[in-house]
Amino acid sequence: MSQWQLLILSILVIPSACFGEIIIDHAKQNCRGMNQQHFGNGTIESTKLIKANGEVSEYCELSGVITPEIRFKLRLPTSWNGKFHYYGGGGFNGYIVSANKSAIRQGYASVASDSGHTSFIPNPLSADFARDNESALELFAYKSVPTVMAVAKQIVSQYYKNHITYSYFEGCSNGGREGLTAALKNPDLFDGMVIMAPARQFIASYPFSQRNARLLDMEGARIGKKKLKLFSKKVLAHCDTVANDGLVDGIIANTEACDFNAETLRCAVDEPDDNCFSDAQLAVVKSYTTSIEAAGGLLRYAGFPFHGREADFGQWDIWLYGTPMRWPIVPSLGKKFLNTGVKNLLAKQDNIDVLTWNFENLEYRHQIGNMVALIDRTNSDLSEYVALGGKIIFWQGSSDVAVSERSTTEYYNQLIATLGSDTVKSFTRYYIAPGVNHCFGGVGATQITQLLPALDKWVVENKPPETLIAHDNKKTFSRPLCVYPAYARYKRNGDSKRAENFECATK
Repeated sequence: MSQWQLLILSILVIPSACFGEIIIDHAKQNCRGMNQQHFGNGTIESTKLIKANGEVSEYCELSGVITPEIRFKLRLPTSWNGKFHYYGGGGFNGYIVSANKSAIRQGYASVASDSGHTSFIPNPLSADFARDNESALELFAYKSVPTVMAVAKQIVSQYYKNHITYSYFEGCSNGGREGLTAALKNPDLFDGMVIMAPARQFIASYPFSQRNARLLDMEGARIGKKKLKLFSKKVLAHCDTVANDGLVDGIIANTEACDFNAETLRCAVDEPDDNCFSDAQLAVVKSYTTSIEAAGGLLRYAGFPFHGREADFGQWDIWLYGTPMRWPIVPSLGKKFLNTGVKNLLAKQDNIDVLTWNFENLEYRHQIGNMVALIDRTNSDLSEYVALGGKIIFWQGSSDVAVSERSTTEYYNQLIATLGSDTVKSFTRYYIAPGVNHCFGGVGATQITQLLPALDKWVVENKPPETLIAHDNKKTFSRPLCVYPAYARYKRNGDSKRAENFECATK
């Protein structure tokens, strides 16, 4: 028997388990071999093969740096689908988000970065990186995504010895803002985007948060948990009704029909108790749920809608009042963003009182305008992205306490006003998830892994998504995810935990 025959025979009789070991060894070698390689101004500093488990398939994680200061992680699945996935950040970034297990499980090569600065803790709630570092500020504002893309795509092509077929972006909060920024400034980067709860109005939200914080400093303005629970119950009783959405289930599905009037809770006398709200307490509620304009019209923020989950943990207790709610010395997250934003992006100094900083001062108008242009996203002319065939799925939780549903809906309506409803329908779909918090969580159908497959099918097969199915993380119930302006209305027949017993309605 010849040497070649022996070799062929040995391969044929290798046990399948051993063959699997050979594949794994090859994956390890391929992953390890990327260490210290250079791609343009990017360098891979370390590699690690992550073995498959119940949540994610096997992938190679490459950690690297792009000159001058962007750190990134590129996750490369052993079984690649030929496509690329950019996973956006959150807050002010400064850290690299965890792997998007759903995207990797689907076979996507997925990258994420810190956007050009590293927070000490890390602390994505701090903008101190931008005070004296113009480069870091610009990377955060708009440059990091295209910079990382240029390097990451080179790495992916070399690793798999093949070209990328399609590139997608997916991000929530600041990640959503990053995606919207790319669509406006670098429309050729991505074939499709999933833009969730885009924090597109960092600067515009500051006078809104300032107004809230000022009113909270008034005597008697703070409320306790018991009264906040009463408030949520009143909102649900008014808006979560059979008439509004077909079902009383603690979730306001028809969010735009909720016309709760907080004045109905006003105390009859100036001696408030746990069953009514004082003037000072109502002033805070009204401030948080109404729009504001400032800086001579440069800044406008829509405020937050009532949604009936205001008393849930992580809602008004943490974002508006601070926690514990009766401790004014513990700032709310809204006030924390106000403090870091005004001091580091607008005033550029610490020795100020953010509650008295005057947004109407003409001396500050130029700096405010510069930061709006740099960071905020109000431009609704996506015609270049449309011309290149790009698709966008917008998604927003209705119980989001960090990014207002009204802000996202406002932008979607601005797209229609700018481009026309037919054009907008040709490249976008907008979904509102009732009862879902900021990016995830809440009492609603919070699971959103169906968005990326729907986007891919739209881009590759030209089959636009319509009604999708969402469910809670434990899969105890499901709901239709309806294309805006429709909402999921219970048919009043069948198991209310099953999506097929709902319909997408507009009235």
